[in-house]
Amino acid sequence: PRGLINQAWKLLLQNQTHDGICGVCLDEVHREMDQRFVDVKNIGETIQNTFARAIARRISCDQLSLLVFNNAMTRGTQTVSATIYTKKTHFTLKDQSGNLVLYQIDQMGEVDISENSIWTLYLNTKEMLKKIEITFSADFDFNVGYKVYTIHEGEHQPEIQPEITILENGLENSLIKVNINNNGSINLLDKETGKLFSGLHIFEDCGDAGDTYNYSPVKEDTVITSQDSAASVEVTQMGPLKAQICIKVLLNVPLRLAA
Repeated sequence: PRGLINQAWKLLLQNQTHDGICGVCLDEVHREMDQRFVDVKNIGETIQNTFARAIARRISCDQLSLLVFNNAMTRGTQTVSATIYTKKTHFTLKDQSGNLVLYQIDQMGEVDISENSIWTLYLNTKEMLKKIEITFSADFDFNVGYKVYTIHEGEHQPEIQPEITILENGLENSLIKVNINNNGSINLLDKETGKLFSGLHIFEDCGDAGDTYNYSPVKEDTVITSQDSAASVEVTQMGPLKAQICIKVLLNVPLRLAA
């Protein structure tokens, strides 16, 4: 689709002007730039979705399948987040060699799949399916391409041995250990190298007395940091393959420069 790709490039290049790209134009100029970025994104996603569907249509429909593209374009193990639609809650996921792929369910609900297509939206023929968001690991031995997984409904996958340990103040797996301090900062241990990175995730706010282009430090400035803060820490997702912690820090910062 050379014409569409060229159109996206032309729009993107219009946003690379000297004052535009560094954000020092009039508001109306930047509003126009915002719309160009939206147009570039829409063109890119339309091309991507069109050709992804074209590839998917070439795959046999005899078995419910999941098509996973290596959109990171790097080799090795990657975490895949996917949404699938099934008739049954329980299913197994298998790769192209028939090997079982263990997955974690992040969220599950029920949807009317007929509402997802304009061709069935107004036919009033409901088709309720389970909408399941899952996470699993995929090993890519190529930079660009895709893998096909098959979904076997009604089968129960074995219990997953947790790869992540929830600590009292952090997370740990076979590669890294993360400890969260009282002020919300993070100590990160790389187990492969033994390297410890301490005091990460500290926020700092200071004044800027410069003009539109240049930063200029404020004389006798009051620098605000989160060093002495009392952070709140909450485990928002906990599973055998993926976990998430939310750290919240509240800072009182100056509103504006004094005269």
